Amino acid sequence: MIVARRIALLALTALAAPVMIFAGACSSSTVTSAPVPGTGEETSVGADGGEPAREAATDTGAPSPPGTCEGACKTTSLVADFGGKKRTLVRAQFGTQPGDGGVDLHTESHLGGEAACPTQSSPSPDYTLLVTPIPRGAAGRKLSDRDRVTSNFFDFKGDLGLAAASGITKAITVNLTVIAEDPSTPPKWVAIDVSAAFREGEITGHLYAEFCDSLSE
Repeated sequence: MIVARRIALLALTALAAPVMIFAGACSSSTVTSAPVPGTGEETSVGADGGEPAREAATDTGAPSPPGTCEGACKTTSLVADFGGKKRTLVRAQFGTQPGDGGVDLHTESHLGGEAACPTQSSPSPDYTLLVTPIPRGAAGRKLSDRDRVTSNFFDFKGDLGLAAASGITKAITVNLTVIAEDPSTPPKWVAIDVSAAFREGEITGHLYAEFCDSLSE
């Protein structure tokens, strides 16, 4: 477990849930980024216009049978829209943490950074969405802020015009549908539909997150 970065992040904001995230040198992105369907790569639109960015579909179709996740279910496409400035988070990871009723999960969805599980030396992503806590074994369930689920968005690039100088904003409402979860212990992956409303905008779509021991408590 990597503690130093977590302490630094929590010092920035008391509203963030107790999870770990890693900040380093910011990588670059343009005004709009989205995955190119079928490649996992991104296409972008510059500030002066040009070819519209292509956004991956977030409709995962019929729910997967318990313990399975195929096709669109195994993709991450979370569209963040803050005052018309859009970014698409294209990869996700998760860790485990103690919960009131057992083990909970927390997910981190990113644009930018690197795909490997984070370490102290990992570069910072450009944008990150945190969602926590998600009870272990919640496949097929709908959860919301009424179930104490929280979500925080981090704009490490600082170009989305968030009100907070820290570039961190907390969701006003959060709604999740846990589509599927690996039955292993700990689970190898989890797939979730997410809709989070913030004072400055919203983030909606689907995430497929793989387990990272370095994100676990």
